[in-house]
Amino acid sequence: MSLAGTLFAPIQSDLERIEQVLADVANVSDPLLSSMLSEVLRAGGKRLRPALVLLVGRLNHYAVDRLINLAVATELLHTATLLHDDVVDQATRRRGRPALHTQVGNKAAVLVGDYMYGKSAYFATATGSLRVMQLFADCVMLMCQGQIEEGTRRDDSYADRSIETYFRTISSKTAALFVLACDAAAELSGASAGDAAALHRYGEQLGLAFQIIDDVLDIAGDEQTLGKAVGGDLRQRIVTLPVIYARDVVPAMLLREVYEGDGAAPPEESVQALLQAIQRSSALDRCYATVRQLVDNARRALEPLAPSPARDALIDLAEYVASRRA
Repeated sequence: MSLAGTLFAPIQSDLERIEQVLADVANVSDPLLSSMLSEVLRAGGKRLRPALVLLVGRLNHYAVDRLINLAVATELLHTATLLHDDVVDQATRRRGRPALHTQVGNKAAVLVGDYMYGKSAYFATATGSLRVMQLFADCVMLMCQGQIEEGTRRDDSYADRSIETYFRTISSKTAALFVLACDAAAELSGASAGDAAALHRYGEQLGLAFQIIDDVLDIAGDEQTLGKAVGGDLRQRIVTLPVIYARDVVPAMLLREVYEGDGAAPPEESVQALLQAIQRSSALDRCYATVRQLVDNARRALEPLAPSPARDALIDLAEYVASRRA
């Protein structure tokens, strides 16, 4: 399924407007800041969150200028979190390019992320809605909470980290931004209370499915397609759903070699051995089954909405998330 060619066809012209606004964000007087912003924003991405804003907006009153401001705000917020995540994780690649901090240093990369947080707030304010600003602030706090919870875990907790804890973490750090896109776009487009609640549920289930697929791809994705090395979560000793499902079916020794350490990175040969063991196990099939359930939940959440091309596109977007491989 092609995002631009088919799925996003009804909103393609407005997505192009968003790309122009994002390009304009990098047009600042300071040449160093301008070059760093250009480096990050030209890396592109799927623009799923801006598209989600526009598609939800098309369900009711399509206030295009306000929705474009919201869409840009969500994309800048998303990009800011990626910049900070790369510094925290010391990731070397992002979208097939060197991560910004590897080019300009941690301090400059964090400050660029801070700048983008500020700029995203500016565009959220430009919607003219106090409720949108409240949703935006709630989302930022929730995302930070999820990252803190994940970042302060004990390395020796891998054996008893529960599925409930995993879902609570990814609901905060990932699904929250999908929910923000749905909630805020529903607000700006005048959705009824019932439709807004349905869209909130849709965004939540979609965001959870998206993160699980991300975690699966970190175990079994194609590095050239992903634009980064697989196994990053294992090297950071992050316990994802594939690991939770694999705990009872892969040799315990492989898990101990990766997750029990003195704070230093686990041996690369242990990471590779655990990757291969998880790939051969039933864990990934169980992850895909969980994603299928979440996508079905997202589809059902949309059933109360009136039939429309925008609703069909939201259904197709959920299916795309389930099937994506990058």
